[in-house]
Amino acid sequence: MIDIARKIASRAGLEFSFQALPQGRAIKALKDKTPDFCLLGLFKNPEREEFATFTKPIYKNKPIGVLVSSAQKAKFAKYSTLADLLSAQDLNLGMVTGFSYGKTIDDMVAKMAGKKENANVTPALLVSMLAAGHIDYMFADAEEYQALAEAAKVDVKTVELLSFKDIPEGNQRYLLCSKAVPAAIIDRLNAAIEP
Repeated sequence: MIDIARKIASRAGLEFSFQALPQGRAIKALKDKTPDFCLLGLFKNPEREEFATFTKPIYKNKPIGVLVSSAQKAKFAKYSTLADLLSAQDLNLGMVTGFSYGKTIDDMVAKMAGKKENANVTPALLVSMLAAGHIDYMFADAEEYQALAEAAKVDVKTVELLSFKDIPEGNQRYLLCSKAVPAAIIDRLNAAIEP
């Protein structure tokens, strides 16, 4: 994502810098209409559209998967769909507070009958919670889960990404900018995004 954003900003002729922020603080900066502020690679959802401006899509993910501990993988064999898994009363889903996993999955999670734990942590810390057995599963992108495990200092061989037939195709990712970013800048970003 950083390489993609770097190319877009360069083609748009914009100066930029990157800063890692917790999701909650980054969303607050958008809501506070921080000038010259954009988040990288988020999904679009109606709530976010109320307080931020989205560029054109910059990337399309592979389908999201369900990350589990390799040692616990057998617990998941009986579930053929994500809907079934989300109904499991004996498994605990871990989620990063404020994250969106795309409209379809967000809607499924909102209606789930199983257990869910929202944690105000980074995705890498959620992987640590998974490895320590504090949660049973979490959502992760196929492109990112190995890097998340490495950032969490968790051996990549100890986690596995499962797929389910009812997980939708990958989500589009966007630059999500503060409403204080001028429309002319959004137009320049959009013109610099390759199809």
